[in-house]
Amino acid sequence: MKLLKIIIIFLLIVNFFLLYKVTMSPSGIINYLKLKKLKENYEKKIELLNLHNVELSQKIQLIKNNREFQEKIIRQRLHFGRKNELIYIRVN
Repeated sequence: MKLLKIIIIFLLIVNFFLLYKVTMSPSGIINYLKLKKLKENYEKKIELLNLHNVELSQKIQLIKNNREFQEKIIRQRLHFGRKNELIYIRVN
C-alpha cells in the first residue's frame, strides 16, 4: 500500500513536470502559438510586398516603353512644359 502511494506521488510529479514542459517551456505550446501568429503576420507582409513589387515592376515597364507616360512623369515631377506653355506651380 505504501509503495502504491509512492508510485502515485511520483507519477503525479512526473505529470506536473511534463505539463509544465508542454505549456510553459520555450518549446511549449504557448511559445508555439506566438511563433505561429508571428509567422502569419510575416506571410501577410510578404504578400503585400509582393503586390507592391508587381505594381512597381509594371510602372517601370510603363516608364521604359510608353513615351506619353514618360512625358507625363517629367512634366509632373520636373515641372517641364511644352513650347509656349505656362506652368503654374502651387506652393503650400
